[in-house]
Amino acid sequence: MSASPAAANGPQGTRVKYVRAVGPRLRILLYAVLALVALLGANSIYLVSVTALEWGTKQSFQDFFYQYMFLLHLALGLLLIVPFIVFGVIHLFASRTRKNKR
Repeated sequence: MSASPAAANGPQGTRVKYVRAVGPRLRILLYAVLALVALLGANSIYLVSVTALEWGTKQSFQDFFYQYMFLLHLALGLLLIVPFIVFGVIHLFASRTRKNKR
């Protein structure tokens, strides 16, 4: 069932301009959040692999590099919190009155 042409138009018969929920400036913040998540994920894979290797071999492989990677993991996690919440709040207010078309 298709929408009638009058439904797509505004009150005066003019077409309402579509505004994206994620605009150009918010997209930059989204890319920053995704980059931090990717770095945190790669760091997590390293930490998990070293831990699994220790469990499997019953040897210790936690050297200074592992400790720095753990510290980096904590820093990335803390650094991710603020941009993630800011993106979520801005996106919530930009898209709360929209219909979910999917």
